[in-house]
This record gives sequence, C-alpha cells and structure tokens, in this order.
Amino acid sequence: MASAVQVCVVTVHRVGIFCVRRPRDPAWSGVTQGYSGNFCNEGCSKGLYGSSCQYRCGNCKSNESCSSSTGACPAGCSAGWRGATCKRRCPQGTYGEGCGRQCGYCLNGDECDTVSGACPAGCQPEFSGKECQQRAAAIKDSASSFKTGSVAIYAVIIVAVSKIF
Repeated sequence: MASAVQVCVVTVHRVGIFCVRRPRDPAWSGVTQGYSGNFCNEGCSKGLYGSSCQYRCGNCKSNESCSSSTGACPAGCSAGWRGATCKRRCPQGTYGEGCGRQCGYCLNGDECDTVSGACPAGCQPEFSGKECQQRAAAIKDSASSFKTGSVAIYAVIIVAVSKIF
C-alpha cells in the first residue's frame, strides 16, 4: 500500500524588515514570527523574538529564553514580573512570583521591592522583619507595661516617704 505525501511549497522573502512566508496558495499571506536573515531562514538569536527578531525577551524565570515567535516565557515570569511576555512589573503593593504577595508596612508609605518585598527605608515603627509584616506590638506592649509599673512603684515610695516626713 502506497502512502500519500503532501508537499507544501513555501516562498520566503522580505517585505521591508519583516519576513513573509507565502505558500503557493494565493489566499494566504502573512508575517512569519521568529525568523530573520536575508532569506528569512534563520531563527531568532537567544533572547530575541518577533518578526525579524526585533524584540527583546522579557524577564523569564531562571533566565530562560522566550518563544522566538510570541515572546512568551515557557516556565513563566521571574519574581516581580507579570504578563504574557513578562515585561510588566508587579502592580503597586504586590511582589514576588506571580505578584501573589502583599507588601508590608514600609516606612513613609514607600513601595516595597517587587522581587523581594523588602522596604527600601525600613519598616513603620509598629512593624519589623525583612518584609515589614511582623507586628512589633508585643515588644512595645511589654515595654510600656514596664514603664507603667515603674511609675506605680515610684508613686508608692513617694507617698510612703512623704508620710514619714
């Protein structure tokens, strides 16, 4: 039994800066993504994508190269980045992989680092930790109760001394 083989003849040429591949079907024509060179037969260099490879890849996870045709990152975006091509920073108030973590309480209302969540000038007085998300209230409460207790002891001593004299 003989098998049929279908052959598709494609002409490749440049139109301006774009590589265009046109099958011998007059109904189809379009820009071919991910190729460059005088005859549009070279794939994009690592880190580039698009028609004629004119765009730089975004911030792909683990420094992987993006798709030479779409610019999409196969394993997703590095921490602090989002979008199909990983070129958009996390929105204000978020950080980390997939922009899935909320920023802590940064001093002066500063924005946290979109990658690590660290606050550039430190934490608001009530908060501590690398990402300024731990309440420091327990330390503050124990310190204030110590001061209040100290004042009460001094008052008792003063009253006792004044009754003696």
